[in-house]
Amino acid sequence: MVYTPLVRVAETCEHRCVSVDRIERVREAMRQQRMEAIFLVSPANIAYVCGFSAVPFERLIALVLPSDQAPRLIVPLLEVDAALEQTADLVELVPWRDEDGPAHAVSRALIGLKGAVGVEKSHLSISRGELVTDSCPTARLTDCDPLLSGLRATKDAKEIEFVRCAASIADSVMVALQDEVRSGRSEKELSEVCAALLREAGSGPRSLPPTVLTGKKSGLPHGRADGTRLQEGDLLIIDFGANVGGYWSDITRTCFVDVEPDSRQSELISVIDEARRAAIARAVPGALCAEVDEAARSVIESAGLGECFSHRTGHGLGLEIHEAPFFHATNRDPVRPGMVATIEPGVYIEGYGGVRIEDDILIGEVGPEVLTTSPVSSGSQTRS
Repeated sequence: MVYTPLVRVAETCEHRCVSVDRIERVREAMRQQRMEAIFLVSPANIAYVCGFSAVPFERLIALVLPSDQAPRLIVPLLEVDAALEQTADLVELVPWRDEDGPAHAVSRALIGLKGAVGVEKSHLSISRGELVTDSCPTARLTDCDPLLSGLRATKDAKEIEFVRCAASIADSVMVALQDEVRSGRSEKELSEVCAALLREAGSGPRSLPPTVLTGKKSGLPHGRADGTRLQEGDLLIIDFGANVGGYWSDITRTCFVDVEPDSRQSELISVIDEARRAAIARAVPGALCAEVDEAARSVIESAGLGECFSHRTGHGLGLEIHEAPFFHATNRDPVRPGMVATIEPGVYIEGYGGVRIEDDILIGEVGPEVLTTSPVSSGSQTRS
């Protein structure tokens, strides 16, 4: 495959993902769990249900979705125009002023609720939970995190289109970045070049700072780029995501600075590539998430490197760069068609460095499709 620079590929995607059908699917799940309403504060969950995307900072933004009435979006007054533009006629707005605080708006949005109200246990603070209980004291709060994560784990056609665009951007940028890898450059410089390429290709403003780690620092799975300079022969890990329409891709490649890999580096790349292929092959509908993890882990353990693989094999992609499904040893959830996830085995050797390869996959009706298809390392012609 020949990779060419993408010219604002994101602009080809229609930035309207939420629909009445999406809201009705959430309501149907609520009815099955006998929830009268849900009260959401997570920006990703709010965007998923009604399409409104904003950074709340300290001001409360919340969505109330009753099972049989219009959604009610609680927003500070300064966000009203943005909310109208993004949600059109899907929600009723309940604005509040800084000098008044959000308590009255929450009461208006929750008026009449007496039964089970779903809240995000992992996101709702105690103080904001008290706003809910003060507004409807007879209601019973219940956790709706599993409901939302379960729905978001499988993507519809529009969501998949966004992720495909984001994966295409990631591939294009990764290939272009190879020409920028040379000894003497700092990790931070290369990270900034990567960020500029992402913007040029059309990645959205939410993109995270790219991770660039060279030499011994490549052995830090979540290290940060700094002034460390690339040296000839270094292992170099480059990890970043692109964002289109709020949806993420995530890609990692291991590069070799200025020279072809030596025998040890080649062996590590071969092991990780085999582990990646094994996990992808196991990611079929009906398999358990734990089995996908085990497929990669068994390859690495057979190579005597099991202790050097310190994280899960992969995670879901969507409105958050880490969301369900999660491929780890204790997750007994089944793999389902429509899931989009990463496969990212890696090994990290103290005092030496690390190797990681990360691809994005879409689970189809019969098996996985690999969305990121750029070469798995700068010194290899191996393809996904």
